Amino acid sequence: MSKETLILQKPLKVNGEDLTELEYDLEAISIEHIARAEGEKTKLLGKNAAAGVKVAQADYLLHILIGEQAIIACNPKISTEDFKRVSGYDIVQIAAIGTRFFIPPTSPQEKPSEKSPVGIVVNSTAQ
Repeated sequence: MSKETLILQKPLKVNGEDLTELEYDLEAISIEHIARAEGEKTKLLGKNAAAGVKVAQADYLLHILIGEQAIIACNPKISTEDFKRVSGYDIVQIAAIGTRFFIPPTSPQEKPSEKSPVGIVVNSTAQ
């Protein structure tokens, strides 16, 4: 994976500049970025932080914050405070970036239909 571009629905103002596109790179996420995301999650949840502990793959807030970190890794002038001004569908798009971080890539030798990703159960029974 390499750098990709997120097209925002609404511009994000950073240091007086309206940004409409944000580069991101899931491969640039480090342990430090994950720790920052977890720290930001704790601050956002406040007293309810203990109740916010979930399995990472199902933690929507963590997905948003990991998505932010993938963007920050490519755009150091953007801060987590800047992301608090993001709204609407742009939040969903950032969460989708973070969600992809938890999905294992398909190996070149394996077709996507040959094997389900680890931890994901595929139910093929039609009802």
